[in-house]
Amino acid sequence: MLRYRPRSDSQEEETEEVPDFDTLPRVYVERTLAIIKPDAVHKSEEIEDVILKEGFTILQHKPFNPCVWLADWLMKNSPNNPQICEGAIM
Repeated sequence: MLRYRPRSDSQEEETEEVPDFDTLPRVYVERTLAIIKPDAVHKSEEIEDVILKEGFTILQHKPFNPCVWLADWLMKNSPNNPQICEGAIM
């Protein structure tokens, strides 16, 4: 064990044990992206139940809607609506 000696105004020295981090168990965190395919969207609740039963934690639930994604992409990349920059051009 390592010993830590904090500053003390008294004559006696105070010591506090600090854990040795080499002996502590290591915790590994792994992030995994799981995407439910469009043909299985109707079974998404069943798939999520299986994921939770296996001991995983769902941190973020973001339903994917391809129609909304395509609409956003078309609006951003439309040649009929060019992007106009504000400010001086050098």
